[in-house]
Amino acid sequence: MNPTSITQPSLIGCDIVFASSQAADYESFSGMVGSRQCRLHHVESCRETIAFLGEHPAGVVICQAELPDGTWRDLLDGISRLACAPNLIVASWLANDHLWTEVLDLGGYNVLRAPFDAEEAVRITAQAWADWNQRHSVAVRQEPGTAESSSGFNGKARSALAGA
Repeated sequence: MNPTSITQPSLIGCDIVFASSQAADYESFSGMVGSRQCRLHHVESCRETIAFLGEHPAGVVICQAELPDGTWRDLLDGISRLACAPNLIVASWLANDHLWTEVLDLGGYNVLRAPFDAEEAVRITAQAWADWNQRHSVAVRQEPGTAESSSGFNGKARSALAGA
């Protein structure tokens, strides 16, 4: 077995919300992750993203820097109030060091430069998913009596929780 494949995060079981009013960006990203056994949901605004996450928790949100009803900052503020806040990745055609620093400083996970590089997009998304999944599986283990919900935990996390 290739040692690299052991340490690289996977998208299997990942719920990803892609917030973009640009259909071409969504279609490009969808083509990169579509065969990786994850669920990709497309929304077009901050309000739609928050409403969707209220009904369907997800581990990763990828959003355009500018959405029709706000910016990535507005979305980060909204998702930070959720019980199982997803990791936020900002996608921008104008990605630069300033944006990357601001996203990280305010609590976002990372920045993806558009047009997307398939390897980078999958790697960053898988890392965000692995980080979210690890943080939330540990949080559930630390809260005795907390019922596990269908909040995006994959089968491995459920198995780990059942055995803990």
